[in-house]
Amino acid sequence: MRTGSTRSNSGYPTHSEAHPIIARLIEDYCRRDPGYMTHESMIKAMLSDGQAGAIVERILDDKTLGERAGNIIAGFSQTFSLGRSPWNHRLEGDKTLGKWRFKVRGAQPR
Repeated sequence: MRTGSTRSNSGYPTHSEAHPIIARLIEDYCRRDPGYMTHESMIKAMLSDGQAGAIVERILDDKTLGERAGNIIAGFSQTFSLGRSPWNHRLEGDKTLGKWRFKVRGAQPR
């Protein structure tokens, strides 16, 4: 996934397009449950969210919608893990079994 404002020919979104949506989905999740939002939960949330779902559906490749969403989330996770995400100060990330999960900083599990 590339940064910047132009999309690739495959239709994958730029970081500036997709990452604010993923951060919003994590924040929404943490309003209901202060625990970590898992990778699998992020995929489900992307596919059920109108804005995120439209981004996933426009991608032109042979992957499933879930795989596409997972790839977009992997880009978000990589940027976060490198300390380059604008959400590093607002979100807390944890890698478990090779996949990232996120919560709002300071949120305490019930």
